[in-house]
Amino acid sequence: PGGQFDHRTRRVNPGVPIPPESTAIHGITDDDVADCPAFRAIAPGLARYLDGCDLGGFNILKFDLRLLAAEYNRAGVTFPVAGRKVIDDVTESST
Repeated sequence: PGGQFDHRTRRVNPGVPIPPESTAIHGITDDDVADCPAFRAIAPGLARYLDGCDLGGFNILKFDLRLLAAEYNRAGVTFPVAGRKVIDDVTESST
């Protein structure tokens, strides 16, 4: 919210095997995430961290936001998008 850049990486265990086709793209294996928490465990803290932040990414409107909304919903955590600026590298939009 203050305009500063903060890059963080956090892996989660998806709870299902990672397909070899996916590993070929991002290089992450089942062994890499075996001891990582499930998304449900980090969802509340991540939602607080992202509170008030604008969001940006490549194809974020058609993929990332839909994925995040579904995972937050499964975790029972509210993640509002309304009121945030969403910048999609494919198409720019304000939500």
